[in-house]
Amino acid sequence: IALWDVTGALIRGNMIEAVRDGIYLSYASEVLIDGNRIAGSRYAVHAMFGSDLMVFENEIRGNASGLVLMYPAGLTVARNTIADHRAAATGYAVLLKDVRDPRVVENEIVGNAVGLKVEGVEGSASEVLRNAIAYNAVGVELSPRSTLTFSANSFAGNVLDVSGNGSLAGIRWTKHGVGNHWSGHAAVDVDGDGRSEADHVAVTAGDGLTAAVPELKALRGTIAFRVFERAARWSATAAGAVIVDRSPLVAPVLERVAPSRPLDVPVAAAGLILLAAAIGTVVRPRLRGALG
Repeated sequence: IALWDVTGALIRGNMIEAVRDGIYLSYASEVLIDGNRIAGSRYAVHAMFGSDLMVFENEIRGNASGLVLMYPAGLTVARNTIADHRAAATGYAVLLKDVRDPRVVENEIVGNAVGLKVEGVEGSASEVLRNAIAYNAVGVELSPRSTLTFSANSFAGNVLDVSGNGSLAGIRWTKHGVGNHWSGHAAVDVDGDGRSEADHVAVTAGDGLTAAVPELKALRGTIAFRVFERAARWSATAAGAVIVDRSPLVAPVLERVAPSRPLDVPVAAAGLILLAAAIGTVVRPRLRGALG
């Protein structure tokens, strides 16, 4: 389905499989994409320019990329299931590139190479709220030139929750005092208000590791990669912190979702090759210190 220079379109209830772009919009405005199922294609939804676009309650699975949204203004992505986009170069559930005032709300973003990739977002209304971002290799990948607020999202089972390079001064992790739920956070809720008194601080050691050794990207999601990432995190300094959530939630807002598809056995088995090296990364420096 391809629309160019249209206003006031409704795309509803279609089943689209094995095509180039399931839905392609160019210079479209006031478009509602609602209740479609798009699978096995290159891009599920590809939007270039335009304004006032809404992608609502669609099921988007197993494409090269899910939503590729470039240069629109006034964009809403809400209550979609976006899963199983695992291509090494393009496996994004949602890509926002140079977008003004996007809202990403109450989506299930599960089992992708990258759940949400942000390359330039601006506008005071830009926000990511109440999403389940789970079992992705990278939950959210951020660029320095973005202004975006995250609140009440549930990060669970991702190899790396957040990846980012450079200053992320434009990213906020709370809204009206409500942070996000992080499955790896050791919550301390003394007053029982559902918010941890302990800040959640995260670094992107795993992203630096794959930047240095690109071949490791193929092993994201394995047990060994997780150990390797944690080893690098333990050795990181405070200057390497990418995010500080000062009001993390004790429990997820949305019910936790299960991985949509288990890891491939050959890839998981190959990942075990890294296990000894991962353990050595942690143990060797400490042994050297103990032995003088």
